[in-house]
Amino acid sequence: MGIKGFESRLERAVEGTFSRLFRTGVSPVEFGRKLVR
Repeated sequence: MGIKGFESRLERAVEGTFSRLFRTGVSPVEFGRKLVR
């Protein structure tokens, strides 16, 4: 478990939320880029 497990769970949660909102497979990388800007 630890940080890696937490990250993967968070990633899946974020992906699930965004795919439900936008009906597209928003990748964590794209989300990260938008978050940084």
